[in-house]
Amino acid sequence: MKADSPNLFRRYRLPVIGMVYAILASIAWVFAFLLRFDFDPAGGQQNFWIVCLAMLPWIVVAKVILLAVAGQYRGLFSFFRISDAVRIAMVSLSGALIILAMIPLAQREGLPVPRGAIMIDSVVFASFIIGFRLLMRLRSERKRGAPSTKQAVSRVAIIGAGSAGGNLISELLKKPGLGLQPVVVLDDNGSLHGLKVHDVPVFDSPDHLAHAISRFRVQQVLLAMPSARTSRRREIVSLCRRLNIPCVSIPSMEQLATGKVTYSTLKPIAVEDLLGRDTVTMKHEDISPFLRDRTVLVTGAGGSIGSELCRQIARCRPNALVILDHSEPALFTIEQELKKDFQEVPVIAVVASILDETRLQRIFRESSPEIVYHAAAHKHVPMMEFQPDEAIRNNAFGTRCLIRTAARFGVERFVLISTDKAINPTSVMGATKRLAELYLQAFQRQHPGKTRFSAVRFGNVLGSSGSVIPIFKQQIQNGGPVTVTHPEMTRFFMTIPEAVGLVLTSSSLSTGGEIFVLDMGEPVRIRDLACQMIELSGLRPGKDIEIQYTTIRPGEKLYEEISHRGEELSHTSHPRIMRFTGPGSSLLDIESHFDSLGNALADADAHDLRERLHQIIPEYSGASPSDESGRPVQPTPPAQPSSAQHDEATGLSVFQFAPSS
Repeated sequence: MKADSPNLFRRYRLPVIGMVYAILASIAWVFAFLLRFDFDPAGGQQNFWIVCLAMLPWIVVAKVILLAVAGQYRGLFSFFRISDAVRIAMVSLSGALIILAMIPLAQREGLPVPRGAIMIDSVVFASFIIGFRLLMRLRSERKRGAPSTKQAVSRVAIIGAGSAGGNLISELLKKPGLGLQPVVVLDDNGSLHGLKVHDVPVFDSPDHLAHAISRFRVQQVLLAMPSARTSRRREIVSLCRRLNIPCVSIPSMEQLATGKVTYSTLKPIAVEDLLGRDTVTMKHEDISPFLRDRTVLVTGAGGSIGSELCRQIARCRPNALVILDHSEPALFTIEQELKKDFQEVPVIAVVASILDETRLQRIFRESSPEIVYHAAAHKHVPMMEFQPDEAIRNNAFGTRCLIRTAARFGVERFVLISTDKAINPTSVMGATKRLAELYLQAFQRQHPGKTRFSAVRFGNVLGSSGSVIPIFKQQIQNGGPVTVTHPEMTRFFMTIPEAVGLVLTSSSLSTGGEIFVLDMGEPVRIRDLACQMIELSGLRPGKDIEIQYTTIRPGEKLYEEISHRGEELSHTSHPRIMRFTGPGSSLLDIESHFDSLGNALADADAHDLRERLHQIIPEYSGASPSDESGRPVQPTPPAQPSSAQHDEATGLSVFQFAPSS
């Protein structure tokens, strides 16, 4: 019965509302007579109480009908605006005029109706109805705004007390699921200071943001000035950056005018909310002693992973940090950030190609790195499908140059950042990363000397350049649609801090020749990820934002794996990091394959290069078939094996994934 009560209310909604309005009209009429005669029911010399009760049914019927004509039965109780108050006032005034018109008829029946009571009734009735509606709205807002015990609420400052700021505050109060609580408003208009916008105080100008942050315990800033000058907006954003507080902006007025983009789309996406599992935390105190007072070199330092590697390494206070990248702008950006935030750490920025072995030798000779993290790579799967020569050069030959140089100059640890796409690869990118893994393991077996070579396989890194997160976020901000390649496509996901923590922790665990993988739990459907991001933006998938399915792009898989069939799984000291080792190939065979590939790079077409990769890596299935232009035809998705199985020998789960039903 309890579960059906909302349905019962909806079924009998109009009679219930009519009854409430009738009761309020009755109370207002009686209360007006009591006020008119100073709460003396006898009414002085004449008993006007009889007049009150005799007129009551007619008064109630007239007002209930007038309220229905004014549309006050269809409006939701939880929404009440000034226009509704005006309509109720007009209903009350109309009722008073009708009663005044009825006075001659009442007098013929011997009922002298006091005109003062009619006017009092008009005011009291309007006050009762408006008060009732406001009470219902307040109750609804408090119910919606009640903080959840499981939800973290961020205290936010709104910059701008205009219509955009007011609408933003109103929407945030209506949608507590966004986790944003407006606590203060800042505006350049001094005449507004000390006033309130939806009960949120207008404190001061944005220039006094630091004081507002301290006084109101602000955790985030929302910029609600879509029509402000660009220079002013830039000043405020710069101020937020100096104060080290997150700042996001509402969409432009043009985007808001379309109706597809709302104020709530400004909420930043917390990538941790998208994993479907708890994040894996690598303890800083376990990594710091390993890196402190060491000289560390990071390749690909300007990329998403490389730059975060540099930040976390710098926190460990190495003796020197050598950052290497082929992109001068990306390298400059991370260099300036490191020099500003870690002034005690010597940062050496080097613009170089990892294919230039002579240049690499000079760099190693001058800087003498003890630990090398190799993050430089071409990683975009569809793009590399049509440029296999570049993927082979950078991912395979570039890694070989670095490995040779590291061994020659006695580097203690060398860590290759690989990918789960290297497992049974269907793409050129995955095949070239697998070739780099094979070379690293073969070199370690042939030269078990001072340098310990290891690799780390990533899943898809949330928030990195080229990942689906920035793409989906931009599509949501544009009002949709969000494009997903296939409804059943799944991926393993990890955050950038998880990925970098895995790299740093694995390097301290390495004995040489291993491949480390983070236990990333169950794979996540890309479709579910898109729906989560839309919901976290305060919108509804399929209604506010459409989801469109495209097609699987060249080289992509439906499902990813984390290990090759021939690899052996073993424990590490970290419960969430797994170590894989395999028989591999001899260095002599691998070198001959590299020589063959090197000779073919000059004049072989894309199809021929993919075929050569298939000869070296038999499990690579992206080599055939191809169309007349040499572009690969999408391979058939893998079969659907069972889900996680328990390995009795290791106590860990061996993951072989199938699509969920």
